Amino acid sequence: MDKVIDAAAAGLPLTKRQLLVRVGILVKKLGLKTQFKKGIPGDDYRRALKSRRPDLMIRKPEGCATNRMRGMNPVVVDHYFQDLDALITSLDLAAKPERIRNADETGLQFSPEPDRANGKKGMRGFVARTSNSRESITTLVCVNAAGTAMPPLCVVKGKTMHSVQSFATQDAPQGTVWTYQPNAWMGEALGIEWFREVFLKNCRGAPTTSYSRLTWEP
Repeated sequence: MDKVIDAAAAGLPLTKRQLLVRVGILVKKLGLKTQFKKGIPGDDYRRALKSRRPDLMIRKPEGCATNRMRGMNPVVVDHYFQDLDALITSLDLAAKPERIRNADETGLQFSPEPDRANGKKGMRGFVARTSNSRESITTLVCVNAAGTAMPPLCVVKGKTMHSVQSFATQDAPQGTVWTYQPNAWMGEALGIEWFREVFLKNCRGAPTTSYSRLTWEP
């Protein structure tokens, strides 16, 4: 079972069915006699396994691209934080969390996935109404280590500023910058626009000799 846990840590977790099939293959290779139907153990085996290995549990993994998995390598992560610590120390920012900022972009769907909800046991056709729209917007948000956020940049799908007018921009956080792009994607030009219109303007007021650290994965 240690191999199963190692596989999960490497981003290759086994489903319940895959685990039982692997056990069946191993038993067959070892020539062991079992009462498994069609050579594959059932739920009783899985329950017994869970009682012997309480650290093994079923969880829903998040999808992660291969390049991100490589970046999550412990050695790579350790080197990153060592370099980050050295940079923060050299810029004298260790005691200035308000000057350390992280920016990230994310897409927001207008028709989100329904969350788990209550319903009658055994009922069929348990559904939740959602919008037919597949439209989304992209937001770029920057927060400092003290927990203070800058106004976000919102990118809507469109070819002119007229496309922004269909949104309730008045309900957005104060200072929100709205713009458009044919696919509602972030790009180099919009990144520069955010840096000028949001980041630099919200950094004003700091001493001219003061440094700021911005971390942003484009």
